[in-house]
Amino acid sequence: MTPINPGFYKDLLDQMSDGVYFVDRDRRILYWNQGAFRLSGYNAEEIVGRYCQDDTLCHVDSAGHRFRRDGCPLSACVEDGKSHEAKVFLRHKLGRMVPVAVRVQPIRDTGGSVVGAVEIFSDDSAQQEARRKTEGLERLAFLDQLTQLPNRRFVEMSLRTALSEYQVHNDPFGVLVIDLDRLKTINDSFGHVTGDLALQEVAKTLTGSLRPTDVVGRWAATNSWPSSAT
Repeated sequence: MTPINPGFYKDLLDQMSDGVYFVDRDRRILYWNQGAFRLSGYNAEEIVGRYCQDDTLCHVDSAGHRFRRDGCPLSACVEDGKSHEAKVFLRHKLGRMVPVAVRVQPIRDTGGSVVGAVEIFSDDSAQQEARRKTEGLERLAFLDQLTQLPNRRFVEMSLRTALSEYQVHNDPFGVLVIDLDRLKTINDSFGHVTGDLALQEVAKTLTGSLRPTDVVGRWAATNSWPSSAT
């Protein structure tokens, strides 16, 4: 019987649409397949030999918080030898955030000791869109109807989370408060409809200019007040 060429397994893994990579106990990346390249934009030459803690892929949860060692499914798998799953976002080489479903399994030696882990991650965009639709009604409670930005309630929650992370992990963060100059003059001279349009354009500009992990929202006294009056 002709022995199977070890390259066969690499070719097989490279045909998968899912990303696959292996790490050792120190979370040093030993293998990176073509599926991982297609999903992340990073080829094997750029990734193999690097450590997960280098945070090249910038894994974050749905709220934009980076995973710590104690919250990373890969780290947990190496430590406890159990399978783990998670829904996360990774940062593509081009800068966009890609939703992925992650499954991690331990790698053991002949004696049963954990010597590393294998992670399989797949594009979760379709499922993410479905979840966004089902959660639409819940999100309305945190949405400013005029600008379609998160409202004051959501911003306050985000600030509390950031403060908590600062107290626990000493993660610095910044807060920028922006006021639209001469909004009252716009309302008085051209009407509140024009003032609303000005607020909407500012909201679009800010949304398109910030990083995916940043939070931008409308800090109004109350979202039930006339939009241009605050």
